[in-house]
Amino acid sequence: MTKKFFVLLVCSMVLTGCASSKQENTQKQEFVREESSLINSPEMMNYKYRVKLTGKSNNAKQKSYYTVLTNDKSLTFETVDRKFWSSSIEDKNDFYIVAHGIAE
Repeated sequence: MTKKFFVLLVCSMVLTGCASSKQENTQKQEFVREESSLINSPEMMNYKYRVKLTGKSNNAKQKSYYTVLTNDKSLTFETVDRKFWSSSIEDKNDFYIVAHGIAE
């Protein structure tokens, strides 16, 4: 019984890893706040912009969004998403994530 369960578990993991990944480039960038004054984050950094980025992560069923503080107007959803899910602590964050969730 345990061998059958183990084989079934391994097969399901292999088949899940082989799933096709179609990602449409449907990202959206919305400047929520753009002022001459700086926005302070809890990390005591100053940022010029609060941006809402909407897109779809790899192998995700639904679109998600990030609300970030940044000084970079050209920041993309993919950049924030990659750094958010990264396990590397060497990634230097040039933004601060305020909110993350499923887009409507």
